[in-house]
Amino acid sequence: MLDALIRWSLHNRLAMLCGAAAFLAWGGYAALRMPVDGLPELNAPAMFVALESASHTPRDLRTTADTLVRRRLLARRGSRR
Repeated sequence: MLDALIRWSLHNRLAMLCGAAAFLAWGGYAALRMPVDGLPELNAPAMFVALESASHTPRDLRTTADTLVRRRLLARRGSRR
């Protein structure tokens, strides 16, 4: 059966070329209508810092340690906010 299909394809080259062109056009149409969500996210990765302390309140940690850690991390070369 495969031999017959190959023979038919070789004898009907125009039909095979038209079919290939139709599939190519269909693929191009589908690619153009692809939603934007199909593209990769281009935003810079975010980093979250979690600090724990038994002797400080969350407000104290936020105003002192968290601020210091953030400043040091952002001071690194190539990092951005």
